[in-house]
This record gives sequence, C-alpha cells and structure tokens, in this order.
Amino acid sequence: MKVFYLILVFLLVLPSEIQANSQWGDSVTSIASPTLEIDFPSGNSLIQFFRVTKSEDRESGSDIEMYLTSPATGSPRSYYLGKIEPQGDSPNIESVFTLDVDRDGRKELLIIARWEISHLGLETEGNYYKTYVYKAGKDGLNFTRMKDVESVIGEGLDGTREGKSVYYRYRNAESIRKLFRKP
Repeated sequence: MKVFYLILVFLLVLPSEIQANSQWGDSVTSIASPTLEIDFPSGNSLIQFFRVTKSEDRESGSDIEMYLTSPATGSPRSYYLGKIEPQGDSPNIESVFTLDVDRDGRKELLIIARWEISHLGLETEGNYYKTYVYKAGKDGLNFTRMKDVESVIGEGLDGTREGKSVYYRYRNAESIRKLFRKP
C-alpha cells in the first residue's frame, strides 16, 4: 500500500516539480526510464528520469533530469537531484543502485550513465560511461554529489579509440561494488 501511495504522490507532485526546476521554458519532456523503487535515502523511495529536449536546440541531444520521491520525513516529497547532459549524444541510464561507498553505515545512490559514441572518421566508436554518486544529508532532505568518489570510479570509453580497442572497467554495478570491497 505504501508503494501505491508513493507512486500516486509521485504522479501528482512531480509534474509541478519538473515545471518549477526545468531551466528551459519551451521544452519537450518524456520519461527516460521506468519508475524505480530504491532504498535511498530510506526504504520505499522512488526515482524517475525524464528526458528533456530544449526546443531551440534539438540537434545537441537531450538532458536527463533526475527526481527522487521519498517518505524520509514522514510524508512523501519529490526532490530534484540534478541532470545528466549530452556528450555528443543523449545520455542513457545504464544502472541505478545503492552502496555504502564511504563506509559510514549509510548507503549512497549511484547512477551509471552511458552515451553511444560514433566518430567513424576518427575510428572511434563504442560506449562512454560515467557514474554519478549522491549522498543524502543526515536529515534525508539534502542531496550532494560526491565528486571525490566519482573521480575514484572515473569515466571512460569501452570500444575503439583511434582504431585501437579500449576497455572501461566500471560499466556496471557489480564492477563498482568490487572496487569498493577492497580494503
């Protein structure tokens, strides 16, 4: 029943949140992935990704805006986490999971984004990956990016760069979990 209530709140509250937070007046918005139930910052939270295309600049691709609906303070509220911008192509959400990366007893939110890369003239193609890491404040209301953790994970291309094969290790949740299991 709680999940049903959260989804209902998510559908009623979120459209006004998007309108209030969107930086572009005239844009096209669509859902970039299904609504996901996640245990961040508390159980029964929902995360949603919306693809936002600027009407004046449709050729550069679309951003993904990220919203979290959480009952952390008792009644469910929606929060704007941030956006993932195009890098030659529109981003895609590859994986969403939680992990206690700083070993403080509280899980952080990790979002792996992927962009398709194709520069045939440069003999470069494949998938480019970047992981976004968010920490919840002790109150469960404020969210900050953990750029220091993001730099440990890094970002990179998996495919071919200038005719040579390249491999990016942290393309999925399991590879990142293994990275942070090390002593």
